[in-house]
Amino acid sequence: MSHLPDAVASLTPHRRKLIRHAVKAMYVASEIMPETKIFASRVMPIQEDQLPAMTIYCEDEEVDLRSHTTAPLELERLPVLSVCAHLAVTADGNIDDDLDDYCRAMERVISLDDQLRGTVESCKLIRTDTAISGSGNTLVGTARLSYLVKYYEGAPRAEDVELDDFDRADIRYNTGGDQEAGDQAHDRVGLADKNQPLADGESEPE
Repeated sequence: MSHLPDAVASLTPHRRKLIRHAVKAMYVASEIMPETKIFASRVMPIQEDQLPAMTIYCEDEEVDLRSHTTAPLELERLPVLSVCAHLAVTADGNIDDDLDDYCRAMERVISLDDQLRGTVESCKLIRTDTAISGSGNTLVGTARLSYLVKYYEGAPRAEDVELDDFDRADIRYNTGGDQEAGDQAHDRVGLADKNQPLADGESEPE
């Protein structure tokens, strides 16, 4: 359930959102970890006794500044995608073995489709981090795979930009050579309204 204003929630989804949900769908479809709860978010709304779980989210995103010079504008964007496994530490198990096994499984799914269901140009593993958190009898082992993702994003889509309807235009132009502002040709064009006559100097578009 979205808690965003309707005007925000109705926009075309950001590419990072599409990436997160595409990766989640890939893991669900793989059925390689059927008992694992998977969240397309860095927040894991479950208790430790409900593990194992996975979280999928995008971290900082860089933009290649050279892509600002393209025409039409198409930015090369480089977010870091994090895919994390969260496992309960048990007295009779080996958490390092378990984390390594999960890493192998998680890597395998991504390697089968490094374009993440068409949402990115490429997806490359750049780092793996492991950690143990918690205290006492409640310990959680975490393995995080970091992928450098690349995708291209053009200028905002027309449907995402709310513009005022065209009403009228004030047009000035030179008929030849350099002219003072007072000597320039001057037209004012407005949309015809049958209920409102055009003002002096305005013409109905052909």
